[in-house]
Amino acid sequence: CVKFCERYFSSETKIFLQEWQMILKALEHRPFQPTSTAHQKFLKETLKKLNKLKSSINVDTEIISVESQLI
Repeated sequence: CVKFCERYFSSETKIFLQEWQMILKALEHRPFQPTSTAHQKFLKETLKKLNKLKSSINVDTEIISVESQLI
């Protein structure tokens, strides 16, 4: 996809894809201690990133998933 993306995607699309890749990695993360302060902070940061994208794409399912892990 690298050559295709570079040629046909706008810079905004490329930035979005980079942000989305980072969010997907965060969503796949499985913590050893889900209730730890560090993990809860990680979830809150992920939630902020998702809310930032909410106006562009539907991330309701992802937001629900992250919110369900918050204590």
